[in-house]
Amino acid sequence: MLYRKIDSANEMFQLAKDILQKREDLYSLFAGVLNGIQEGKYSEYHLGCIEEEGEILAFFQMTPPHPLHMIIIEDSQNEKLLQTAVDYFVDHTWKVFSVIGEEPYVSTFAKLYALKTKQETTVLMEQGFYRIDHIEDNLVMAEGKLEVATSEDQKLIETWYTFFEQDTGLPVSSSEDARNKVKLFISNEEVFKWIVNGETVAVAKKSRPSANGITVSFVFTPKKHRKKGYARTLVAKVTEELLRDYRFCVLFTDLSNPTSNKIYQEIGYRKIADTRHLGFQ
Repeated sequence: MLYRKIDSANEMFQLAKDILQKREDLYSLFAGVLNGIQEGKYSEYHLGCIEEEGEILAFFQMTPPHPLHMIIIEDSQNEKLLQTAVDYFVDHTWKVFSVIGEEPYVSTFAKLYALKTKQETTVLMEQGFYRIDHIEDNLVMAEGKLEVATSEDQKLIETWYTFFEQDTGLPVSSSEDARNKVKLFISNEEVFKWIVNGETVAVAKKSRPSANGITVSFVFTPKKHRKKGYARTLVAKVTEELLRDYRFCVLFTDLSNPTSNKIYQEIGYRKIADTRHLGFQ
């Protein structure tokens, strides 16, 4: 069993495309990040796989300081192959800030990596991964209207994006990085907002389109506008729009927040996997 570093995103795609296409929904985050690497959006990245007798058993992908992602193909040897990955990262001084993905692989990797590096693990988020193919009928909507964010919304969305990162345990972007990210989101018409009486009360974003699906992310409502149904209505309307062009949508939820899980299920999202985001300190 051997860990092999993969030098290019194009090579990684060719090796992983069958599993990425087979589970287009489950591995949409992995595929989306890989696509970003191919497009030059990340200045630093690490790609690799574990092989045994010419067969690929797992894929690994990381864009520091963002989480390590992995796809485990050969489940029967998961602890052995994860130990192989841990040994490689430590021996080659590749620092893993956090790891995200399916259970039990994430917890196993975190346990082995923490032991090897003499660190402790911390739970950044227990996540549910949801998919929807059609909106539930007769869904009660909150007042307001859907609009696509424009450059006039730049400052507000920058602030909310930082709050969103803090709420979800993601690495918090610098002011400049947040500004550049949001500017790109807006220029690509990726951010939607819910407007009530002329005021923006919630936002959501589309991201990581694939052949048949797309992700809904960055769902954020400031505290003063929560518990009014705005986020549910916004996500429902955005999902409805996206399903005109795609077969399905997916999103991650925080399992510690029963409200968000409930509202997504009311829209028609169904959980297809439990995932975790674990950090090291």
